[in-house]
Amino acid sequence: MLSTIEKAPINHSNNIKYVNFKDLRYSHIIRKVKTHKPKWNKVIMLLDFSEHSKRYPTLIIEEKQGFYLIETSINVIINQMLEENNVTNKQLIDHFCECLGLKHTYPILTAHSSFIALPKFNRNKCNHSWINVTFLNHLPSLNNRKYTDFMLKENQFICLPISEKYVNNKLDDLNKLISYLYSELMQVNQSSKGLLKGATLYNGDRIKIKDCLNQWSLKRQPKLDD
Repeated sequence: MLSTIEKAPINHSNNIKYVNFKDLRYSHIIRKVKTHKPKWNKVIMLLDFSEHSKRYPTLIIEEKQGFYLIETSINVIINQMLEENNVTNKQLIDHFCECLGLKHTYPILTAHSSFIALPKFNRNKCNHSWINVTFLNHLPSLNNRKYTDFMLKENQFICLPISEKYVNNKLDDLNKLISYLYSELMQVNQSSKGLLKGATLYNGDRIKIKDCLNQWSLKRQPKLDD
């Protein structure tokens, strides 16, 4: 994984290799692309790199692909991911998060992955960074408790300027949301058993759940007076 960046920022400790995100610069990232369609279930991290490069504002760490810079901003990438993979309406999920008292920025749930937001590395920037929970394996940095080490693969880590407490709080929020959605789904399942008893399979035109929820959301929007 770390073979996709220059050797200069890589640190060694015993058999462990690690890089501090704060030490990474544009010249350290070997691969730079104009456009690339990531495999969302393989994306490990989306990191805001705009402080070091205006042309390539996003650093993506992807399983097998490693580190690479892309011209697209994180917000655009996230919107693309939601459009392609989200199985439910984001506004509805955000409403659930609000009802549960979760703190911004809310988790993102897709068909194959769950992402949690990291605090902005620079308060003047508008993009959050994101981590795919599927790959999350972390521990507090031995050098600085305000930093957290994330394992990329065996004996290879990246150190980010966030506390372990923050990461754990975001994981708690995600677990609350998943637990809530699961309980709602179970209630619907129980309620539908009697209702669907003896029913025949639907044989008409099909509509995606996402499109159905989008239509539901539009109908609920207040109408403007003429």
